[in-house]
Amino acid sequence: MPLPSWHPYKDFPPVVDFEQRLWTPANVLTNFWLDGKAAETVAISESKVLSWKDKSGNGNNAEQSNLTYRPVYSDDGIVFTSDALLTNFSIANNSPFSLFILQNKTVNSAAAGNEILLSLRTSNGSNAFNLFPYSVAGYTPYCFGSGANWPAFRFGSDVNYSTTRVLELSYIGSSPTSLSSWNCSVAFGVNSVATSTGGFTATANTGSIIGSRLDYTYPCDYTLFEFIGITGRIITDEERRVIQGYLAHKWSLQEQLPSAHPYKTRPPVIERPLNYFTTMNMEGR
Repeated sequence: MPLPSWHPYKDFPPVVDFEQRLWTPANVLTNFWLDGKAAETVAISESKVLSWKDKSGNGNNAEQSNLTYRPVYSDDGIVFTSDALLTNFSIANNSPFSLFILQNKTVNSAAAGNEILLSLRTSNGSNAFNLFPYSVAGYTPYCFGSGANWPAFRFGSDVNYSTTRVLELSYIGSSPTSLSSWNCSVAFGVNSVATSTGGFTATANTGSIIGSRLDYTYPCDYTLFEFIGITGRIITDEERRVIQGYLAHKWSLQEQLPSAHPYKTRPPVIERPLNYFTTMNMEGR
């Protein structure tokens, strides 16, 4: 049966076209997402940061009620100088997770590398996990644990010098005492850990503090630009590369990506089909 002359597909068959949109962490199941470029998510009070809204939709906002410990917001980043923000972001006991932390270590004030960028707290108020941006072990990612209930991670000492870099840490196994269960890297580097000086025992936690330990000791002088946390599952290699590409192009860090990285020259995008049937009227005109 021939089609009428006005029919949009009189002379050619229907095809599916696509639109491209830049990928963001909203396109993956993210449990925690702080974005410094989203100024509308940063609440200021008395010239300091009162809260930083979690864009994941899980309500894990980073907050500080004590004016003394509030950081400041400057140039798309939260600047910590002996300050800290509290959040309900937590990691289930022995559960896999991945953290991507875009930061710039602004001041070389570490005492033997003991500044703490992130600390998870237990239900009794102690410190369950600590993340150090600085390492006394050289220029490679370094994994450090001191005490059964105080696992800690230090990254390469090149992080110490005013260069914006991404710190990555993932727990990918079922045995927190085994180094093979952990991955850490700096600046989109090889996903690996070096030596350990202690065991790891995962401890249930009820939240975390950004910028120091729970008691505000060992504060870290650095600027935090973006923080992505994924918990409860092991991310795929492709997801990891996509997140790296997203951060690199968003923050103009493409030169830090390895030459063979799939998103070295272009940011990750999502393609969605455009359905012409939703835009035409009933007569196809």
